[in-house]
Amino acid sequence: MHACTATVLGVTQTVGKNDNVDVTAPASVPSGGWFVVTLAPEPEMAPGNMGMFTVVDIRNVTQRITLVNATLKGLTLSGGSANVGTTSVTISGSVISVTVSGPIPGGASFTLPALALSLTAGVAGMPALVELTGHDLTFTTVVRSGTFAINAPTSCVPVPDPTILSSTDVT
Repeated sequence: MHACTATVLGVTQTVGKNDNVDVTAPASVPSGGWFVVTLAPEPEMAPGNMGMFTVVDIRNVTQRITLVNATLKGLTLSGGSANVGTTSVTISGSVISVTVSGPIPGGASFTLPALALSLTAGVAGMPALVELTGHDLTFTTVVRSGTFAINAPTSCVPVPDPTILSSTDVT
């Protein structure tokens, strides 16, 4: 679950966004050990409206995933529905950003691509975490106001913040 906020023509809207992810991860791994965490987003719906505005589409969707007490060794991005457009991944330190270009039509069902992370466990006694934190989800919501299309930058915070997607005990 995310709380998403956008401002259009001086009107700020905050709405809840359900976005469930199926996660596969081992319960425990030795310090320095290699393991895989798979994040497979479930289908979701693009918003059909934002307050009094009709949503034309959403685009440039970026989801940031943070690693704690684990080091990324490799990743694979796969699947996703045809309407998400081009996909890409960037890595900056312990943050992995997955971006889909869209446009995803307002009210349409879509599925983001799955992400398989190959990780090395960190320090024993602390869990290795894959989590969502802060403004981890951003996108552009294109809305219609009369005959005009307006780009509304949208920023989302996980509820709760942070949201732990996986926790693997490091022994």
